[in-house]
Amino acid sequence: MSVSDEVVVAGDPASCSRLGAVLRHHGSRLGERRNELAGAQHDLSAWSGEAGDAARGRLSRQLVVLAACADALDRAGAEVQRYATDLAEAKALGHRAEQSARAGGLRIADGRVVEPWGVASSADAERRLALAPQVQAVVEAAEAAAERARTAVQRASLELSEIFAAQSRQLRAIPPQ
Repeated sequence: MSVSDEVVVAGDPASCSRLGAVLRHHGSRLGERRNELAGAQHDLSAWSGEAGDAARGRLSRQLVVLAACADALDRAGAEVQRYATDLAEAKALGHRAEQSARAGGLRIADGRVVEPWGVASSADAERRLALAPQVQAVVEAAEAAAERARTAVQRASLELSEIFAAQSRQLRAIPPQ
C-alpha cells in the first residue's frame, strides 16, 4: 500500500456485526435449550427419594448457570455489535479525512497529514498548508473514536471472559451423580 493510500482506521465492521449476531443467536439457542430442560425438570418430580432429590438439585443448579451463560453470550454479541457500529463510524470519519487529503493534494502517513514530494506552486503550497490542520483534526478524531471503540470492546471481552470462566467452573463443580 502506498502512503497516499493509507487507511486511517482499519477494520471490518460488517464482519464484526456478523460475529455479534452469531453470538447472540447462540445465546438465544442456549436459552431455548435451557427452557426445554427446565420443562423436562417437571418429569423428575415423580422420582422420589435421595437420588431424585439429588438429581433435581443438580439440574436446578445447572439451569441457573445455563441461563447465565445464555445471557452472557447475548451480552457478548451485543458488545461486538456495538463495537461494529462504533468502528463503522470511526471508519467513515477516517474515510472523510482520506478524501479531504486526496482532494487537497495531501497525503496521510502514519496518522499524520503531510505534503507530497515534489514541486508545487506557492498557491498550492499555501492552500495545502491551510488545509493540513483541518484534515489532521479529522484524522485524530477518527483515530480517537476507533481507540475508544477498541478499549470498550476489550474491557467487555475481559469481563465476559471472567464470567464465562466462572460459569465453566460452576458447571464442572456440580457433581455428575
